[in-house]
Amino acid sequence: MEPVISVIVPTYNAEEFLPRCLDSILAQTFANIEVIVVNDGSKDRSGIIADEYSVRDSRVRVIHKENSGAGKTRNSGLEIARGQYIGFVDADDWIAPEMYEELYQAAVRDQSEVAMADFYRVTDRGQPKPKCTNLKQTLYENKSIIDNILILMFGADSKADDDVAVEMCVWRNIYKRELIERNGIQFYSEREYISEDLVFNIEVLTRATRVSIVNKPLYYYVLNINSLTKKYQRDRFEKDSRLYLYMRERLNEIGMLRDNEERLMRTFIGRARTCIISEARDNKQDNVRMRIKRIRSITNDSMLQEVIRSYPIFNYSLKLQIFTYCMRLRLAEVLFMLAAYHPQR
Repeated sequence: MEPVISVIVPTYNAEEFLPRCLDSILAQTFANIEVIVVNDGSKDRSGIIADEYSVRDSRVRVIHKENSGAGKTRNSGLEIARGQYIGFVDADDWIAPEMYEELYQAAVRDQSEVAMADFYRVTDRGQPKPKCTNLKQTLYENKSIIDNILILMFGADSKADDDVAVEMCVWRNIYKRELIERNGIQFYSEREYISEDLVFNIEVLTRATRVSIVNKPLYYYVLNINSLTKKYQRDRFEKDSRLYLYMRERLNEIGMLRDNEERLMRTFIGRARTCIISEARDNKQDNVRMRIKRIRSITNDSMLQEVIRSYPIFNYSLKLQIFTYCMRLRLAEVLFMLAAYHPQR
């Protein structure tokens, strides 16, 4: 019998967490699943652990491949998936026992191509904190998907507390495989765009006709400081700039750029701010003078300066106003000092 849900687990050097992850998936109350563990060239025992699970449980399939990053690793899983729906779980995370049962029931009830749940953020002290989408309806159809979900993934409005209103992650969702395959949708490499999840969701949600919402946290997302999105990357600002241009292009194609340009601006400014903080805090390769020089290079970017000048900075909190005005004035030394005390991580 073919599985109903294929769960793809990209794995790289996750021997410490992989058993917890796989145990949580295999303990699902919805048992008609397959688990595709894609070992992305791990240098630890992750591949061995995955093979051991495949011997113990016939629902587990393992792919071993050379390292290429999470995006392409997920694509390897998509190529062999057999389920009607596709789910994703990162190897250092885990899920509630009822997650796939509740998502599948919602998708079947509403005849949806996508079902989305809330999640927990697990702090470095192991404390789960619920992160809710605040989406009030349980079903969105056609244009309301873009208006109420996708647009909020692009960015929050200027008066909101956070830069993004709805998290763009794929791992708390299930997606209909037929929709993915019919449209040739794949993940970009995170080595090209900093947020391959957002790009994937853009391609899916602009084509979906129904999206179900399960207003309950069912996924446990671990804040891993060693993940690619958290650790220092010298080319991060270039990737963020490419993502900003891509999002502008896609919003323009669906005729919604004019009404939502401020959301994109806020996201781009926020990502540039993260890059500056990372240069000050996480760049262990360079001395202070070189890190300040790299911060100045970010603030000198003409596209960033144009965005900052066009954005209503006065809607920010006082701390963010100060930080953003320093970006606008290209005060690299001041930004370096502010970054050391900035609350964002």
